[in-house]
Amino acid sequence: MLHCPKFVDKNRQLAVVTTITCWDELPRFRHQVTRQLTRFYNVLYVERTPANLCKDRHSKRYEQINDYLFLYRPPRIPRILLRFYGRIPLFHTIIDWMTRKKIEGAVKKAGYSDAILINFQFDFSAIMSSSIFYPKVYLCNDEFPNQAPRQWQRKLFSEYENQVIRMADCCFVHSKPLFEKFLTKHKNVSIMLPGHEFNLDKSPEPSNLQRHKKKQISVCYMGYIDKKVLLEWLLEVVSHESLFLYLIGPVNNSINLSPLFEFSNFEMISPLEGEALQSALQSMDVCIMPYDIKLENVKACTPNKLFQYIACGKSVVISNMDHLIELPDNFIYVATSAKEFVDCIVKAHNEDCNKLTTQRIEIARENSWDARGDQLHLILESYTKD
Repeated sequence: MLHCPKFVDKNRQLAVVTTITCWDELPRFRHQVTRQLTRFYNVLYVERTPANLCKDRHSKRYEQINDYLFLYRPPRIPRILLRFYGRIPLFHTIIDWMTRKKIEGAVKKAGYSDAILINFQFDFSAIMSSSIFYPKVYLCNDEFPNQAPRQWQRKLFSEYENQVIRMADCCFVHSKPLFEKFLTKHKNVSIMLPGHEFNLDKSPEPSNLQRHKKKQISVCYMGYIDKKVLLEWLLEVVSHESLFLYLIGPVNNSINLSPLFEFSNFEMISPLEGEALQSALQSMDVCIMPYDIKLENVKACTPNKLFQYIACGKSVVISNMDHLIELPDNFIYVATSAKEFVDCIVKAHNEDCNKLTTQRIEIARENSWDARGDQLHLILESYTKD
């Protein structure tokens, strides 16, 4: 068992990523940012998760992922104590201070006296007050405080986040509304949109792109399948025999997909990553995002999967989300109802062509995660060279 992280190249600067997300999960924004950081730094990815939320290997304090990336798991907060952690500020402060000391100790065990901090936790102000980190970055990719179930919790969580924002040297957000909100609290705010990690050189050449007129249009949703996905709209899709619906990804117990399995034009596919995911998406006709825009966490964002769809050359049919980024015509089709959703799918398929596929892939070249990593690295280096 590892007792400390042993990086191959000690000449690299250390970056610490703090998050409540397990590394074992399917790639999300924080995983993708972390992978980009390993292009330039040694990275310590801190998993602050309850013990029963990760896989069996959660018992390992340190785990090596590659030459430039180690996981560190501080002592877990017992699930029963999490109730107090989210409700009592003094309890929250004490636990966060103890966790901060553990993380500082992990940095020293790695052979460093200081490090860059990339904090994804809106309520972890204790880590932002540590003197060993510079620059301190708060990366916010959602409106987390507003997702609390009760008004008093939303107010408390907003206070926590305001502390984190004030202590940060710079902040990154992923949408214009968040950008405008953060600018009222901090002068150094940048927008970082999601990207894609696909190898576009493996995409089909335009001359080989054939539009086969099949009996059914293949329609695909890829990603976490939970209550934010409108089941009513999915059922509208499978009610048309001319459409075949594929769902790729893990299913959360907040949504019941059993009605879909009654249709022969539906298939559930286990989560895919990398080349397997890229190949699967390339085989589809139209990709979809039927989100419930009434929910707080989908009102104003650029979905993480957007550029993954586009990188595979696909048109995208999406709910009428606010503040979605502007893209050329025939890239995105917007629907406001289940019926219109199906109409848009058919329209997107009928209007698709090799020229549009090529245009989408070219746009995707400018929106890779490598491009986002270069953006982040440039800003971080502007601090470390001061």
